[in-house]
Amino acid sequence: MIADIEQKDILWIIIAVFVLLTGAGIVMLLIRRKFRSESSTTENPEVPFTLDQVRQMHQQGHISEGEFQRLKDKILKETLFDRPDK
Repeated sequence: MIADIEQKDILWIIIAVFVLLTGAGIVMLLIRRKFRSESSTTENPEVPFTLDQVRQMHQQGHISEGEFQRLKDKILKETLFDRPDK
């Protein structure tokens, strides 16, 4: 039965499998990107605030200059260097 398959048919089967695997890979990549883009810094337990919130806390005197700088650096590091599209 397998011996009856012509080389032309085998080529089409290989192409179809390649296209299906490539399509599945692209779908998985898009799903992964969507889930990673939905996560924000507020969901990250290490950075529970947005940069805007940290600025407001600093301006209102709730945190010191040093705390502000540390939080700002951490937020920027998490948001700029941990992006899926970079």
